[in-house]
Amino acid sequence: MGKKAVKTGRMGQVAVGENFRTGKKNKKGEEESLARDKIMAFDREWVKIDEDSKLAAKIVYVILGALGCLMMFFPVGSSIYQGSPIFFLFTWMFLYAAVVFKMQPYIYAPGEGKRIVTLLAYVPVDKKMLCCIRREILRRYLFKVGAVCFVFQQAGALLWGGWTVVNLLYPFGVVLSLYLFGALHIGSGA
Repeated sequence: MGKKAVKTGRMGQVAVGENFRTGKKNKKGEEESLARDKIMAFDREWVKIDEDSKLAAKIVYVILGALGCLMMFFPVGSSIYQGSPIFFLFTWMFLYAAVVFKMQPYIYAPGEGKRIVTLLAYVPVDKKMLCCIRREILRRYLFKVGAVCFVFQQAGALLWGGWTVVNLLYPFGVVLSLYLFGALHIGSGA
């Protein structure tokens, strides 16, 4: 009864670096949150630099993502498309290209072709934390794309009259593979 309540973050979890029993932050947790804040501040300033190339990348990833999501409207289990599995490979390729263009401003420096990790080499920022934040951006984007792909796949399957369990699992498999390949793309230079 004499124990104090511990402050919790989202979903009842103890904050990063916080001691579970005492509720106090340890030194490592403070360093991690400070590094995370530095990276987030860098990202906010980075967005302001070379807005034209970032706008072009945004237009491209929106177009490619929209094409990939629209191609998800054709159901996997339908007998019409069973003879052409290459069609579903094109869907994945459009969506992966959208992921690459979405993550490009967070990975490469515009104009120089260098990775941002090399620019931050002399800043006391952990590369693992940088990759973790980039994967978080990727997860948020793929969650949105995955929801649209799931809805399109189910609607297409119901309209074509060929709904199967494969139609339920296919969008999740596509998004999972996109996340794995995107995470490899992010971490390849770290």
